[in-house]
Amino acid sequence: MAKFPSDDLAKRHQTLSPPQHAREQTAGVTLTESARHYAVRAGVLPDLEGMSLSEASQTGDVVSLVSHGETHDFAIIRRRWIVSASGTRLEITLDHPPRQALR
Repeated sequence: MAKFPSDDLAKRHQTLSPPQHAREQTAGVTLTESARHYAVRAGVLPDLEGMSLSEASQTGDVVSLVSHGETHDFAIIRRRWIVSASGTRLEITLDHPPRQALR
């Protein structure tokens, strides 16, 4: 009996899936100038600088930081992999104000 093409595709995706521990890693956060300016004015810069996000975070997601009883929204605008001799890490860039993604 002939195999369906989707059978091979499903096996390939299973093989390429990262192990469980790789999916639980976190990514460092960097800010655009407008996000940094807003964070300084709002007094939340230290909270943002110490933040890490899940590698599952995607461009277009909104990150809401609750601090001092207020909610501060930022948008993920870029994901960047940084590769060096010491390893590989993911950097996520936040922007403010969050804007609707253009499609």
